[in-house]
Amino acid sequence: MFEMACGLAQDIWNGLEGVVSVGIQGSYARGEAGAGSDVDLVVILERCTGEVLDDYSHLLDSSAIPRGLLCGFVSSLEEIMAWDRADRVSLVLDTKTLCGTPLSDLVPVTPDDIAAAARQSICQVLHPLTHIIVHEKDWAQLGPLFKSSRFALRLVHALESGSFVQSFTALAGQVSGEDLWVLENREYSHETAIRLRKWLSCRLAICPQA
Repeated sequence: MFEMACGLAQDIWNGLEGVVSVGIQGSYARGEAGAGSDVDLVVILERCTGEVLDDYSHLLDSSAIPRGLLCGFVSSLEEIMAWDRADRVSLVLDTKTLCGTPLSDLVPVTPDDIAAAARQSICQVLHPLTHIIVHEKDWAQLGPLFKSSRFALRLVHALESGSFVQSFTALAGQVSGEDLWVLENREYSHETAIRLRKWLSCRLAICPQA
C-alpha cells in the first residue's frame, strides 16, 4: 500500500495545479501500518481554492487505493503559516515528504515551538484524565488518552534529545522508565490512570515556557 501511496503522491504532484509539497502521515509515515490502515496524505498548495479542491477530490476518485482508506490534510502554505506556531509542530514533524519541497523547509520549527506543542499536548490529556479519575471512573476511556500521551512523549523526547523519532517502535528503544511504560502499557485501571497523571505532570514541568 505504501508503494501505491507513493504513486498517488506522484500523480497529485503531476496532475494538480500549484502543488508545493505532497507527503504522508500516520502509521505509513511511521512504518507501523497494518491491514486496513488509513492513508493519511498531506498536500500543500500555493492556493487552496474550491476549484483545486474539486480537482483533488476527482483525482482521488481515480486512485487504486480504496476511497474509504484515503484521508489526510490539504491546505495552502499561507493558511498554515497563519496557524499558532505550536499547532504547526505535529503537522510538520509527522509528515514524511514524498514529492516536492519538504514541509520542514517550508515551515521551520524551533525548540520553543516544540516545547509549546508538548505543553499543549500534555494539557489536552490532563483535563479529561482528571475527569475520569474523579467523576466517571470508566477506565476503558483511558485507551485514547494513553495514545495521546504517546504522541506527547514523542514531542518531549524531541525537545530533550534534539531528534524527532516518528516510529513508536524506534522510540521505545530510546527511552526507559516511566517513558517506556507510557509507550507499552495496555492495562487500564484506577492505578494506571493515577500513574499516567503523575507522568504528565512531571513532563509538563520540564517543558519550558518561551
